[in-house]
Amino acid sequence: MVIRSSFVEQMAPVVTKKRQQPTSTTSFSTVVEQLLRRNAQSSASNETSTDERVQAIRAKLDSGKTLTPSELLYIRLNDPQQLSAIEQTMRERRMMEMMMRMARTKTDVDMAVVRTSSAISQSSMSREQKDAMQKHLKDVQKNYEQSEEYAQKPDSPLDERHTRSTKRVTSYADVLRAYR
Repeated sequence: MVIRSSFVEQMAPVVTKKRQQPTSTTSFSTVVEQLLRRNAQSSASNETSTDERVQAIRAKLDSGKTLTPSELLYIRLNDPQQLSAIEQTMRERRMMEMMMRMARTKTDVDMAVVRTSSAISQSSMSREQKDAMQKHLKDVQKNYEQSEEYAQKPDSPLDERHTRSTKRVTSYADVLRAYR
């Protein structure tokens, strides 16, 4: 159970007031009512700032950017209803990255992007979700194409075979390895 700091801060004056007046006839229900009133007043002001931050985080995700661990934690604490949808989006983004890493050539990377884009457009997601996933795909592609791993991949399968065949063969095992 998570206790919000604003609740603890609101409770402190009531508790100290109670300690200062031990002979008071204030009942427990009166103290709870006071706390609830204070909490309702402060939560109305805190709710707008919380909603704004949640909306800003959601807008960042919808624009195709990744969320930081602190942003995910903030969503987990303040808007758990959206957490599963956000985690699903992050999982799909990681799958896109893995598909690009597994591709053997730059052409294969491009084909993986085309296949993923086609799958997104044919899915049953809402238009906003499709747009957000397409933005994630473009962001993942841009980041991957700037990586050293992508730069080291051959351009096409023909280039890959050419680089394999130009290696010096010293044994029959090398020949078999070259054409796998």
